[in-house]
Amino acid sequence: MSDLDLQQDREIFRGEDTNFEIDVVDQYGDAQDITGWSFTLTVRTEVGAAAASITKSSFTITDAAGGQGYFDLDAADTESLDTGAYWYDVWGQDSGGDDHPLVRPSVLRITERVRA
Repeated sequence: MSDLDLQQDREIFRGEDTNFEIDVVDQYGDAQDITGWSFTLTVRTEVGAAAASITKSSFTITDAAGGQGYFDLDAADTESLDTGAYWYDVWGQDSGGDDHPLVRPSVLRITERVRA
């Protein structure tokens, strides 16, 4: 099994519910069965920062055999954060206890929604 191991920059609105969809594939691009896996999403102000701004380990698997699922980010997760660029990564731990970097440190831009 090869890790997805990609950079995936994203943008979200501060203080709004959203989700992060993840597709886990092998080195050939085929879906990886994620039955029995656990996942962690971590958001930090900079790569290597000691404190995490957001940590999520609640992951909803929508298709285990197809390697698909998502993390929910609630409005409360981001409403107190400043707008700007943050860094996030995603790790998965397979049923055998091996850790896999699924998304390498990537930019998460938190912005304000323009309201009328």
